[in-house]
Amino acid sequence: MLSSLTSLAARGCLAYFFLYLGYHHLLAKGPTMDVLISHRVPMSGVIYIGLLVFELLGGLLILMGSRCRLAAFFLSLYWMAVMIPFGNLLSPLLGHVSFMLFLAVFGGLLHVMALGGGRISFDRM
Repeated sequence: MLSSLTSLAARGCLAYFFLYLGYHHLLAKGPTMDVLISHRVPMSGVIYIGLLVFELLGGLLILMGSRCRLAAFFLSLYWMAVMIPFGNLLSPLLGHVSFMLFLAVFGGLLHVMALGGGRISFDRM
């Protein structure tokens, strides 16, 4: 029972991270678009819609435990695509910390992808 609650708590933390990002990006469209354009991301408008879908829908699916493995798989692909241009390894201190944060989230996604939603999830109902 403890591992089921721990799995639910871990999924909740990971889901909160992506839901918060999606909500923030939804409310701050202008600054988000400015960052995308400053990094010379092609088709910034389409990418903006895609990141909202990935962050909000993926976060909800992981939180509910519905199609967790599929959601974690697509979120991990999205997260790798974000990690490369925005990881910023060239900055002496903050770049390294930022990249480590990206790796930690990526590891959490791989964990959900490997183990699924656990006992307390919509997939088990």
